[in-house]
Amino acid sequence: MNLQSGGNALQSDWRELERMGMDAFPAIVTEHRMGSVFRAAGGLNYRNSSVTLLDPEESPLDALLAETVSFSKAHGIEPVLRVPRLWPHLESELAGRGWEMFREAAVYDRRLQAPADPDPSLIPDVSFTRWLEFQLENRDLSSEARQTLRQIFQLIPERAARPLWHPADASAPLAGAMLWFDGSRCALMNMLVTASARGKGVGRAFLAALFGHAAHQGASVMWLQVHKQNTPAVNLYTRAGFSLVYDYAYWRPRNGL
Repeated sequence: MNLQSGGNALQSDWRELERMGMDAFPAIVTEHRMGSVFRAAGGLNYRNSSVTLLDPEESPLDALLAETVSFSKAHGIEPVLRVPRLWPHLESELAGRGWEMFREAAVYDRRLQAPADPDPSLIPDVSFTRWLEFQLENRDLSSEARQTLRQIFQLIPERAARPLWHPADASAPLAGAMLWFDGSRCALMNMLVTASARGKGVGRAFLAALFGHAAHQGASVMWLQVHKQNTPAVNLYTRAGFSLVYDYAYWRPRNGL
């Protein structure tokens, strides 16, 4: 195993992070087999409509690829294999079988420090209904995708925190996120800054408030997943002190099916 080192506490625990991430943002269909997790959610996004490889020793690659295609056809989604970049030989093997890498993402983490009591009025947890409303208002989604997102969010247990950033001088929320607590670790999910508030320091201020909020709840480490192509988000997180834990990549058949 050759994980990137960012001076973090989680680099030896990547499978647990994968489990947490899948629990925090569930799919509509989830199956565990062949050393992988098969997930489908109407093709809403690649993270929960793909097959995530967790142990390449549990199944021959050809069989896994065939099963990925079969599962995808059965659920009406694009065949996509999501692979942590921990096994260098796999990339050449996938390419040799006619699959191509088309997107890269990464997991980052950051240590948290025990804060003074944060002002609870800054990022209050809101009802599931209000939080979902904010997410849908600020995403460009088809009606079908909106319905799928509603289904997914209804699967998330109520113990997840859903704070909204609503400063006193703003007439409406400027940002929102979901925090998923698991022991001393906190996953930052679905962070969203409204289009009108971007480039004005809202993301930085919201992150700082989230750090205090999570630490106040007993978390000592916050972690997240982000697409590498999302340069503004990657820059925001790295400037806020997040370090790389590991990369993963998405693969699909080069010439389709």
